[in-house]
Parts: sequence; structure tokens; C-alpha cells
Amino acid sequence: MNRVYAVDTETYYDKVVSVKEYGAEAYTRHPQYYCGMVSIVGPDVRFVGKPQDAPWHKIQGATWVAHNAQFDRWVINRMRDTGEMPDVWPRKWVDSTAIPAYMQVSRDLANASKVLLGKTPDKAVRTAMSGKQFNELSPERWQTLCDYALADSDLCYELYTRYHHKLPQDEWDLSELTIEQGDFGVQINRPLLDEYVAKVQLTQMELLDKIPWRGDKPAMSQAALRTQLSSDGVLDCPKTTSAADPEWAEWSKRRGSEFPYLDAFVQLRRLSKHLSTLLTIQNRIDTGGVLHFSMKYCGSRVTGRWAGDAGINMQNLTKGELFGASVRDLFVPRDGHKFIIADLSQIEPRCLAAVSGDYEFLENVEKGMDCYEAHARTSMGYSDPRPLKEVDPDLRQVAKARSLGLGYGCGPARYKEFAALFGLEYTDDEAKENVQEYRKSNPKIVTLWNQCNVQLQQSFEDEFEVTLPTGRELVYYDVKKPNRDGRVGYDAVVQRGRNLREWYWGSKLTENIIQATARDVFAAAMLRIDKGGIRTSWHVHDELICEVPEDQAKDALEFVTEEMSRRHPALPKMPIGVDAHIAEVYDK
Repeated sequence: MNRVYAVDTETYYDKVVSVKEYGAEAYTRHPQYYCGMVSIVGPDVRFVGKPQDAPWHKIQGATWVAHNAQFDRWVINRMRDTGEMPDVWPRKWVDSTAIPAYMQVSRDLANASKVLLGKTPDKAVRTAMSGKQFNELSPERWQTLCDYALADSDLCYELYTRYHHKLPQDEWDLSELTIEQGDFGVQINRPLLDEYVAKVQLTQMELLDKIPWRGDKPAMSQAALRTQLSSDGVLDCPKTTSAADPEWAEWSKRRGSEFPYLDAFVQLRRLSKHLSTLLTIQNRIDTGGVLHFSMKYCGSRVTGRWAGDAGINMQNLTKGELFGASVRDLFVPRDGHKFIIADLSQIEPRCLAAVSGDYEFLENVEKGMDCYEAHARTSMGYSDPRPLKEVDPDLRQVAKARSLGLGYGCGPARYKEFAALFGLEYTDDEAKENVQEYRKSNPKIVTLWNQCNVQLQQSFEDEFEVTLPTGRELVYYDVKKPNRDGRVGYDAVVQRGRNLREWYWGSKLTENIIQATARDVFAAAMLRIDKGGIRTSWHVHDELICEVPEDQAKDALEFVTEEMSRRHPALPKMPIGVDAHIAEVYDK
């Protein structure tokens, strides 16, 4: 019989020495860090106290559950290494955050307990312990902390025992694999990292020298920038200088050459984020040069996709060189190993066709066409037997923009901006014509949008459930139709325990469905590869990075390609394409 115990650790932290700042592995190596308390709850154990007093041997070989297990694993491993606890191991670790994450509930223990158990823990007790040395606590404060820690383990144990069956085994496997990938980590080219940091810091100083108000006010002060522009007679500055504002981005690019400090200000913003990433990597790598990271299983509130965690977002590593430094060039295989980098080719257009029933499109893909040529043949009248890219590369670019930009109901104005990213300059009328032509020639996709919209309308004042082809469910709670300036659609809560409402309509729901389906197709392939003995290091959306011994790289490449190409049993008519290669650095 499998015994299960909830295990929780309480450690020293403050505003600087925290897991959020350092990441789990580096945090446990900090000189100020220590574990002062352990709580364990299970069928025959109910303990809270100092780690050395815990009944470790009683839980040897059992399943250990923790809420954010990656953190507690590192704490336990550190105590085992330092002799603060005996050499005791679980059968396996289980992360109970997978339960609320999969069930679209806010994953932190307080919210998960409130929504799923009807209990609200008092987190103020632990917050008050910030910067406190455990051995200096009064007996009363120590007891208060003990009560808090034990209550957390009670909640974790109850959450797991009541709801673990809600997750299919594959999802539990994915949760465990997510932790293992972060624990294994990735090798960093330390000499190159140090070179990059020095180079970017030098550039930073050169840019700072161009800021005239530096010293009087912060270099990145928006108010100071506006004051300086005003004193120089600039009257057409946009109302906001936010980096996310398109108007500001266009204006500052156009006027930056006139005012060196304006260009320096814009560049410093980009540099600051870039340098922060480099410094975070530098601070977090272990003595062997390995960066350990964390990713959030079901981090997306709806689709179930993974999300990056604080500090290092492995789902969003900057592409290409910036200020003479490429973050991706830092990620290298360990000695004697190679990367296998493989991604699902154009998976979302394929899933959209499969879910909507556009089998003519899929038949063309089955013949070996890429999705853009398939779209040109089914929706744009291309009939030449020769490959499109050989006959008319410009038409293929148009097909690519339409295929990627219009499948989720994009309107003319937005499509005009999207098409520009592909070098296509449209007038308002031309963009409108493209949108209309797409919708006319893709009736099954439009029907899918409309079906989603009707079902959403029928769920007014209730919840809306969508069952994916893979069997997983997406749920939209408390569907309402507020007054939003005449916009068509509804809003809904997508994550219970958070007062966050998002706007939905038929084509937006379609986007969720397709991205969630693509996630499940990718996840199934990743699990097969992992169970086939190939080390999966991390992944970025539809791209998988594996690390394999150099002498096995060719065989591994073949295996990974074969498994990722295998059709999902829920979508037997959808062919899957894979781009894969062997690499000595993370080059995609």
C-alpha cells in the first residue's frame, strides 16, 4: 500500500534572501539560509518541530507531498547533504500545486484551500517571520509558528487526498517531469556569460553618460525625460512614455536621432531588462556552472500551457544578439553531450483545421505541403502543381500572414499591423478585403467561431465548459455580459480564487481551444520521449530541448523525431510535422 505524507519546511528569508530572488537551488546555498522547522502529516504521523527531531524513518519510502515540491525538495536535499537529517528518501515527490493548477484554481495554498476545501489559512503569521532568526523566537512565537506550519501540512494533505484523482496519470507525470527538468537544469557557458555581463555593463555606462539629468534624478525617470524634452522645445511628445505603448515606440524611434539622451533613454530600458537576465543567471548558477530553474505546470490560466517563473523565464528567452550578448548562446550541453532541438511545425494551423473539420486542408498537408501552401491551395486559388515557394514566394508570404493571423478572428485594423510584420503593407481597404476573403473561403473555421459564440451566450450567468478532443476540459466561470462600449462578447472568470475577469467571444474561445489542444499534443509527445529514456531538459511552447550523450545523438534525433511525429489518438486525421536537429548550443 502506498503511504502518503505531507511534508513542509520553514526557512529563514527576508526581502533579499528569498526563493523569489534567488530561485530554489541558489537560495538554499545562501550563507544566511537555514531550515528551522519541518512539519509532517500523514496516516500515522503528525509532527512539527526542528528538522533533527522529525520522524524521518517513519516516512522512508513513502510518497511525500508538498505544496511547491520543487522548493521543499531542494531544502530536504540540502539538509540531507549537511547531515541535518538522516539519509532518508521518499518513493517519489508529488507537487500538490498541480491540483489547483489543473482545476483552474489559483495555485497558492491559501486560495486553493479556500476554494477547494472551504478553509482559509492565516498567512500573516509566516509573513511576520520575515528576517527573524528561529532560534531567537520566544516560546510563544515558536508555538505560533508551529501551529501555522502544522496547519499548512494539514491543508496540503487534505488537498491531495481529496482531489488527487481529479488529475489523469499523464498530468501527474507531466507535473513531476516539470520539476525534474528544473532540478536537472542546463549548463551555462560561464566564461562567455562573464564576458557578456562586462560588455553590457560597459554599454550601460556609455548610455548613462548621455543622460543629462543623471545624478539629480534617476536616469530612467519618465518625468525627468519629459521635462528635458519640454526644455528643448519638443511639443509633440505622446502622453505616455511607456515602453509598451505603440505610439511612444514609433515616436521615440523617429525622434531619437535628434536627441541623443532620448535614444539613450530608450536603449537603457531594453538594456536594463537584458542585463537583469544575465545577472540573474550569473547569480543562480551552481558551482558546477548549472542553472536550475522552475516552470509552472499549467501556468496558463486557461490553456494548460506552461509558464515561466520568477527571475528566469525559460518560456521567453530573448532571441538573437542584443547589445553584443545573446542569452541563448549561453545555454550549452554538458561535456560529452549534445542538444536535440525539436519543435512541432505549424501545430496551431493543423489543430485548427482538425478541430474545425477542414479535412481538405489536412489532405494537402498529408501530401507534404507546409500549412502556408495548403492554405494557398484551399483558400487562395493556387492550383499550380509545383511547390508554392518555388513558383511564387511573395504569395507564400501572403498565405503565411493569413494562415497565422486570421484563424482566430482578427479584424482588418489588427491584421494590417500583423501583416506588416511579414513585410506586407496594406491599405485599410486591402486589409479588410483579406479578412473578408479569408472568412468566405474558410467557412468551417467561421462556423467553429460561431458555435463557440452561441454556446458562450447560452452560458450567460452560469459557467461554460469546453471538452477538448483530447478529453481535457476548459471551464469559464460566472459568464456575464457587461456594458463595454458596445463590444460583442462576454467576460468570465477563468481561475477560481482570483477576482480576474477576461473578455471572450467566439474566435477568442477558439484560440484557447486550439492552443490547449496543441499543448496536449506536445505534452503527449514529451512524455513518450521521456519514458523512452531521452533526457528532456526544458521546452518552449511547441519546442523541446533534449540533452543526450554525443555518441547517441543520431539515434536520439531519429527517436525524438519519430515520437513527436506520431499522431495523437484523439486527432488521427491530423498529420504532425517536426523540425529537429542536433546542436552544440541552444540556437533557436
